Amino acid sequence: MNISKNPDFYEATLLADYAIKTALAQLSVLDQQSIKVLQSVADYQHDIARLMQGMENASSSLKQAGKTARCLVNKFQRIEV
Repeated sequence: MNISKNPDFYEATLLADYAIKTALAQLSVLDQQSIKVLQSVADYQHDIARLMQGMENASSSLKQAGKTARCLVNKFQRIEV
């Protein structure tokens, strides 16, 4: 498939980029105070640690996916110029 002739590909890539940015913004809503509150409950330390690790992993994966999506958007924009 030639992406220069497929505006649906470009639109899908923009949508993916937007979804990734939105997910990262939602993860960042959990501020430091909320994290301290979560970590203060001793009964659930193991679960809280797993939750925090999962969020860190998700953030890292989303950042990498965002770089890839932006790269695709930029490639498409260069083709169209």
